[in-house]
Amino acid sequence: MRSRHSGGHREAQLWVASGDFDTAIDRCAAGLSLHPGIAELAWYAGYAAFHAGRHRDAAAFANLAVVHGEYLGLAAATDRTLFRHPPALYDGPFDVLRHAYRALGDHRAADQAEADHLAASSARLERSMSPPAGTRSLAD
Repeated sequence: MRSRHSGGHREAQLWVASGDFDTAIDRCAAGLSLHPGIAELAWYAGYAAFHAGRHRDAAAFANLAVVHGEYLGLAAATDRTLFRHPPALYDGPFDVLRHAYRALGDHRAADQAEADHLAASSARLERSMSPPAGTRSLAD
């Protein structure tokens, strides 16, 4: 069964590709109204908002994605089986934040987001290289 949440993300991607960032934001927000804990939708709404020149909205959506992501957020404690986009769960929100804060002139917050982006990128790479939980070594 296809998740309606992943469909919202895919639909938003199509609107971004066509250059209609506001509709992409609306589609992500519609998905968030169905399930506010989907970090991918919040991250992508932030991405679209940045490209629409809505930098405060971009930062707000990206911060929501951080809260529901895996790097510093709540998703690390949940067993979610729906659509997952690792950059949105780790470093993507910080990428949006560093650019949005810089555009808003908040260089201190942008510098912190830059440091968080690098740390979250490393954590995502490290996680992708780790064997799944419960996997035994061939030597065992």
